[in-house]
Amino acid sequence: MVILALTRLARRWNQTGQKFAGEPDIARTFLVKHRLLLWGLIFTTYLSVFHALVTHGFQQLSKTGRNITAMVLIAFALTFKIAFTHEDSPELLAGVAKVLADNLTAASLLWRARIVFILLTTALLYTIYTHFTYRYTRPCKSS
Repeated sequence: MVILALTRLARRWNQTGQKFAGEPDIARTFLVKHRLLLWGLIFTTYLSVFHALVTHGFQQLSKTGRNITAMVLIAFALTFKIAFTHEDSPELLAGVAKVLADNLTAASLLWRARIVFILLTTALLYTIYTHFTYRYTRPCKSS
């Protein structure tokens, strides 16, 4: 029964095939009615990612450096998410997300996407670089 319920949920979440194209999806039924819950979960997810980046990522940076780096990454990613939703499904915006979307008109969606991907690529390359340089330059433990 659980698998059947999850299958139904997955079908309603992603209406990409011809077979289920006529059925109402979650974005048009449940999420429109519970927009504050949706954005609460989204903000909680981004806060969780921020916490993970600060505590586990960029270990070679100082605590302030980790905080600033994580904050910049999360801020740009979240503003891209809000701007994309504003362009694609403005009816899903509510609360703080709606206020932010109304005030985020300076950059186009394309430039926001480019900035986010450049920042993520830079963070990934930095992580790979520091992983290998730290791995090969740290002193060996002797028994």
